[in-house]
Formats: sequence, structure tokens, C-alpha cells
Amino acid sequence: MFRTLLVAIFSTFAATASASIPDQAARACGVTQQTLAASHAAAPILATFERDAAYADRGAGPIRIIEFADYSCPACRALHPRWVAFARENSDVRISVVEYPIYGRTMVSRATGNRTLNASRIAIAAGAQGKQLAFHDALMGISGRVEDSSIRLAAQRSGLDLPSAQRRSETADVIARADGNLRLARRLGFIGTPHVVVDGILLSLQRGWTFQQVECLVGAARR
Repeated sequence: MFRTLLVAIFSTFAATASASIPDQAARACGVTQQTLAASHAAAPILATFERDAAYADRGAGPIRIIEFADYSCPACRALHPRWVAFARENSDVRISVVEYPIYGRTMVSRATGNRTLNASRIAIAAGAQGKQLAFHDALMGISGRVEDSSIRLAAQRSGLDLPSAQRRSETADVIARADGNLRLARRLGFIGTPHVVVDGILLSLQRGWTFQQVECLVGAARR
């Protein structure tokens, strides 16, 4: 029985740690050999995703896409409706949305007053109310810079108890989880935003990656 348990644990680890997309199929989607090598090297890091990342799932399919997104990133905002539609149209896909408050830790934070960082922490805290993804989607759908007023509006639209979420967002646990997302991205070699991992392939390590490549890799994972 103990041996059976070990086999089950190892099998789960292996399925999480390695991409199911063959290298040849990934190259056919325009993935470079350098990106493939980095993806294989990152497999042990991705194996810790469930434990270390603060995220919310969009969909529940077996093909996992990991999206690192920041509210103050124009490209993230532009891609957001495509991710929502893609998950809705592809029931075999699960998009794990990671709060990635990189703008709150850079020079840009002088302009945003760290509201991006605060918003990311509030989103993580919203998970306690089952509202992380709803708040994330609502805030992504509000145009303009992240302001206190847009955070309040997103909370209203998502049905989030904002005072409760704000109090929770200031706890050591939520702050550590937000910091953990940043550490995870650094370990994967990510700089800036947006970033995407498609079934273990660190696609955004490639400059100029496209959504068409995402679709191609998902097709390869199905095969």
C-alpha cells in the first residue's frame, strides 16, 4: 500500500513538472530551442506552483495555462478579454490567473502610488470570499490607471466586501503570498509583463510571442 502511494505521488509530480507537448510539436508552433531548454529546466519550479503561487482558476480543463498579469500593464489589459473568451470556448483549458504586482515594485509605482500592488493584494485577499477571479476581471475591465475609485468600483461589480478584503490584504499571510508570486516569476526568468506558460512551455521568454502560438500549443497538447 505504501509503495502504491509513492507511485501515485510520483506520477502526480511528474505530470505537473513536465510539459506534455513534444519538442517537435512546440517547435512547429514557433517555440525556439532556447525556450524549450529553459522550459525543461524550469519543470521543478513549476512543480511547486500549486503550493507557492497565489492564483485563481478560469476553467477546469486538463490543459493548464498560467497567466502572470499586472493591472497597470496595458498589454495585460488588452489580452484579458481574449483569455476570458478562450477559456469560455475551450472547456479542456484551465487558465491559472496569477496576481503579478511587478509595477508596484518599480519606478512606475511613483505614478500609481503603489495602488497596483495594493490591488493585487486585495485580489489575493478576495480569495477568502471566493471573489479573487471576479475582482480581477472587474478591475481589468475598468479603463484608466488603477485608482482607489476603480478598486472600489471593481469591488462593487464583483460583489466583494472591500473593507474586509482590505483588512485581510494587510496581513502577513497575504503579503507573503503576493511576494511569493514575484519570487516565482523571477525563478522562471520572467521580467516585466505579460507572461504566459502553456502546458509547461515558458512561451513569454520569447520576445514577440503571439496568441496564435498559445492556440497552436494548446492544439499540440490535445494531440
